[in-house]
This record gives sequence, C-alpha cells and structure tokens, in this order.
Amino acid sequence: MADEATSEAAHRNCMNFSIGRHSREVLDQMNEYRLSGKLCDIVLHAEGASFPAHRVVLSAASKYFNGMFCNNMVECERKEVPLFGVRASTLQTIVEFAYTSEVDHCVHCSCCYYY
Repeated sequence: MADEATSEAAHRNCMNFSIGRHSREVLDQMNEYRLSGKLCDIVLHAEGASFPAHRVVLSAASKYFNGMFCNNMVECERKEVPLFGVRASTLQTIVEFAYTSEVDHCVHCSCCYYY
C-alpha cells in the first residue's frame, strides 16, 4: 500500500510531453532514407522494377509483409525478394502508401487497373 501511495504521488509530480507530429516526421524521414537508398535492408522486385525499402516499415504497415518478414519465412534472410503476379506500378503504390499513408488514385492510371 505504501508503494502504491508513493507511485501515485510521484505520478502527480510528473509531466507528459508529447509532440503530435513526431510520428509523421519520423515516417517522412524514413521515406527520405528510402528514396535515397539509405539504410534500406530489402529490395522488392516486380516486373523487372526494383523497390528498396525497410522491412520494419513494410512490416508495420502490412500484415502481408509482417508475415513475410517476421515469421521465419525464407524472405527473412534474403536481401532481395521477387514478387510474382504483382504489377510494378501496384507494388510501387503499396510501398509508397506504407511510407506516406497516401494513395493517388486516377481513373486512367495504369496502377489502378488489375489483370
């Protein structure tokens, strides 16, 4: 009981400091690293195109990539992963979304059409 009272008193004397834009700025910086090829630890391939990225960002943004990189699949150890049956433009959109949480959708955009 004394420990609980001490903890409550200590908590009342603490302040919480938060920067609301911090997570956005961190993700923006990760995207800058991706675009410049810095600290990338995976390269995804589709239709002959290459997409350097960070496993941690892809895994956090997608259950598909989380399963691929966090569940002892063969891709966990690879530096490059070919993805078959995925258009390069679609993979580019997926990777960009993971870093920006934005998708550009155009009616006549080839990345918006499926096979």
